[in-house]
Amino acid sequence: MVLSSSSTTPRMTPVNSAATPLTRLEQEVEWNPSQVYVDLQRACQILLERGFKLAAKWAAEQWMGLPAVNVNQLPPCSIPFEYGSESAAQGQSSPLYCYAKTLMDLSEYAHAAAVLSQASNDAAVNVETMPPPLPDLSPAAVGLRAYALYMAGEQRKEEEFQERNNNNNSKGGIHNPNSDKDCDVSGVGVAISLRNPYLLQLVEELGDAYLNTTILAASDNDDDDDDDAMTAPGLRLDAFGLYVYGMVLAAAQESKLAMPTSSTPKAHKILLQSLQLFPYNWSAWLDLADCAVADRAVERELERDDSPLRLLAGNFMYHFFCAHLQTLHQDHATALAIYQTWMDPSMFGGSPYLLSQSAVVHYQLRHFAAAQQILHEMHTDMPYRLDSMDVYSNILYVQEDAVSLSQLAHVAVQVDKYRAETSCIIGNYYSLKQQRAKAIQAFQRALAMDRTYVSAWTLMGHEYVEWKQTAHAMEAYRRAVQVAPRDYRAWYGLGQTYELLSMYLYALYYYQQAAQLRPYDARMWSALGQIYIHLFRKEDAIRAYERAIQQDDTEGLATQKLASLYEEKGQDEKAAQCYFRHLELRHQITNPNAASDGPVSLEVMLQNLVVEDTEAEALLYLATHHKNHSEYETAALFCSRLLEYPGPERDMAKAMLRELRARTSRPAALATGSRRGGYNNRSGFEFSP
Repeated sequence: MVLSSSSTTPRMTPVNSAATPLTRLEQEVEWNPSQVYVDLQRACQILLERGFKLAAKWAAEQWMGLPAVNVNQLPPCSIPFEYGSESAAQGQSSPLYCYAKTLMDLSEYAHAAAVLSQASNDAAVNVETMPPPLPDLSPAAVGLRAYALYMAGEQRKEEEFQERNNNNNSKGGIHNPNSDKDCDVSGVGVAISLRNPYLLQLVEELGDAYLNTTILAASDNDDDDDDDAMTAPGLRLDAFGLYVYGMVLAAAQESKLAMPTSSTPKAHKILLQSLQLFPYNWSAWLDLADCAVADRAVERELERDDSPLRLLAGNFMYHFFCAHLQTLHQDHATALAIYQTWMDPSMFGGSPYLLSQSAVVHYQLRHFAAAQQILHEMHTDMPYRLDSMDVYSNILYVQEDAVSLSQLAHVAVQVDKYRAETSCIIGNYYSLKQQRAKAIQAFQRALAMDRTYVSAWTLMGHEYVEWKQTAHAMEAYRRAVQVAPRDYRAWYGLGQTYELLSMYLYALYYYQQAAQLRPYDARMWSALGQIYIHLFRKEDAIRAYERAIQQDDTEGLATQKLASLYEEKGQDEKAAQCYFRHLELRHQITNPNAASDGPVSLEVMLQNLVVEDTEAEALLYLATHHKNHSEYETAALFCSRLLEYPGPERDMAKAMLRELRARTSRPAALATGSRRGGYNNRSGFEFSP
């Protein structure tokens, strides 16, 4: 997206993306900070009144990220008045609504739903059903009751999970890292069979209310003056009731609940209707993104030119949705471009959400320095904000910064000890200190607070791998895949675990899944190449390593392996190119500031190169290669770097140096040029078809 200077009102054009047409917009979005200020201010009030706290928090973060505006010259709010206070919309039911809303705030969800329900004739309480809603409830009260009933069911489901999980624990369900018992990592498998007990009731009740809403909307659009056609008996849904209905349908679809009728609408259609009425509900956008990712047919429908989603393209919320969807598709480069545009100081430059999301995207792209800087500044400015601090701890772990990681863990414990992110940070700290048992216990505490916490599952799997507990590692990775099938880390971890067990066909499958989710990551292709070598599929291995080089193999893993494969095939020139490229990459890793001083000569590169086994192999091959091409001076440079290496390559290098001196002492041996320039011409490197 770029700002246009052709108009007095700043406008912007979204970035074109090849990943999905959802981000390819033709129209420009008019940007009026004062209007957005007023709309977000009102949206925060409405979302809080309706009980959607997370969406209200998100809207408030964008509101505080806006530039300063003149509060004395604000335009009228563009949000319809019908989403105002409940007392204004339905005065006679406002006491019940206010009481139910208060109970919602106190997390008494079932009580809140019962307040807005008819009296029960049964003496015993049945947790499977709730009495029908009161007649003539306003749309706001209908939405509040449905949301309270859904949350009551989720609360009951969580309680039942904890009860079953505790029973498993008493039988050795959760693995004690200090025990040798063969037992499960956790009881998350039990949660798959659990279901919200009120789900079917909500589908039926909200379906009836939705039908009444549709009838009323059709009568409003009818030109008939018949008064009977202008009224629709029964309950109706507004934007928030529609959102709850869409959320319930999505949950029913995920749990494979049989729908009461074949005409039950799809979740994404209901969510779209809700967003058309009230586009500032970020929770609805998130659920719509989940629907699109879960079903490719839904995403294709949203991408159509006649999709109702196109009507929302003029709102900034749509672009935030597109960026989030790109992260789910692992297209982090496109997401970063969108985030950076909206982080302009004239837009949402101070938004904590955009800052944290840009840091997470940088982290996914392995831009650790940029991500660390953003998160460090956020932690300094907002030390009580723990969102995305687990990502910050991951970066500190990779950087092996134990001091900063210890300080971060200390602050997190002081802020909120019983937060999943805090336990994850502590687990990373113990892992860095090689205290595996404490690290696993910390990740288990995080999962006890949030069993859908994918990072905790994955990191716990890593710890079990380091501890050679492969069975428990695979169990943890599988739970991560169950929670988030599009997270490549768990697939990659399963591939690594099966590779350790020499079960290469299984490892191949999981590495292929990881590469499919993250095709731009050289590590995925390098892992595939290694498995192909184990399976004696060397042609496939060559293609995999070549793909890794195309995806910027900055660590030099693929170049060395590919060079060995070329060497076996007798393709000496390609092998020499790969070996030399490997030395260049290893030099860049150990001397990151060398490139800023201009091109590095071969002598300087070899002098600053840290020689290990793979580098010694490359040096000896390049020395032999140049000797065979009568480039004796260059061959001598490679041999000289091996003279201090404590391995058999040193003796071979000494023997080759003696041979080179003998050859250069002859009058005919005048060919001492260098072919190093050809190695830097990477455009001439031809990959396999």
